[in-house]
Amino acid sequence: MTGNDLLRCDARRRATSFGCPEEGVLVGFVGNFWSRKRPRFFLEVCARLASSRPDCYFVMFGRNGEETADDLLSFARDLRIADRVTWAGFRLPGEQNIAAIDLLLATALDEPFGRTLVEAAALGTPYLATDDAGHREIWARWGGGGLAPVGASADEFALLALSILRKPEAVILSSQERDKVKIDVSASLHARRIMEIYHRLETGERGTA
Repeated sequence: MTGNDLLRCDARRRATSFGCPEEGVLVGFVGNFWSRKRPRFFLEVCARLASSRPDCYFVMFGRNGEETADDLLSFARDLRIADRVTWAGFRLPGEQNIAAIDLLLATALDEPFGRTLVEAAALGTPYLATDDAGHREIWARWGGGGLAPVGASADEFALLALSILRKPEAVILSSQERDKVKIDVSASLHARRIMEIYHRLETGERGTA
């Protein structure tokens, strides 16, 4: 078992301690409950997944925003999936939240270049994200998941999610590719590139003096 496999096993074990099931497929939302993140749309997609995959369970990591956990619980009850959703709250470290799930649904719109998809790609957790803003940039650079059209309905989003769940190995990065993601976003590489910029500026100034 690789170090990454051990991390995922430990993360899933941790997730069971706050209510996630030990068995089954775990689909997750990771983000605070702002309207732009579309937590209600996530639950609508989950309702479609639940009807197609009885082995699917769901977890929402995040703090209250314009929506609250109580609001979303009520909505999940309306969708008849409340008993299959774990409300995990805000938990750190974030990478353990992502490592615990089998599929990350990133339903947000206008998302900047955030860390959630990057961490998923680096951990080998497949994702399905809205094809918008930073999501597309991350997917285009490293892959590791799939994109859904901005205007996709909950049914269409769910169909794409089911496709990934049927064959996750088609999108999960290899260990070498995951290592490259980690290097590309590392603090050491970032610092080195900043110093290269300073060096070029300094050299240019001296050349024109």
